Amino acid sequence: MNDKYLEKLENELQIVLPETYKVFFKNIFLKIDNTSFVIGKGCPDLYYEDKENLDEEVYDFVAIDTFYGNIENNEYDLFKNNVYDFGKSRIPSNFITIASSLTGDQICLGVKGEYTGKVYMWEMEFEADDDTPQPYYENMTLITNTFQEFLDGLFIDE
Repeated sequence: MNDKYLEKLENELQIVLPETYKVFFKNIFLKIDNTSFVIGKGCPDLYYEDKENLDEEVYDFVAIDTFYGNIENNEYDLFKNNVYDFGKSRIPSNFITIASSLTGDQICLGVKGEYTGKVYMWEMEFEADDDTPQPYYENMTLITNTFQEFLDGLFIDE
């Protein structure tokens, strides 16, 4: 079922998802330190951190609220969020939203061009100052160069 779901998303947005993301999404569960998180549900105490990153231009700490999943008619549905709701009107078309942070910012995966496979943070407080929200690159900040690097940096704060 998740194969068809991801195909539908790729066809609708005319993108190709990285294989590492497809494998992650199909597993339904994310397991870290013997704790399982269900994709599409809240992820209490889950964080990303890159302790070695000295580049101030790169996000090196993110508190994860939820990874979007295959949950029809739910605010955490990956397809709905990217095709009908938030993603299509406020995130540049080179990205999809794959998760939300605790502050409501969006964790995005690059799916086109030079951004492909990279993970970025979309920060809502730096959104374009127009009456109507629109895609805008100035509020996109690099987190990692690959989705696997992002997964490798996840940890539970106890």
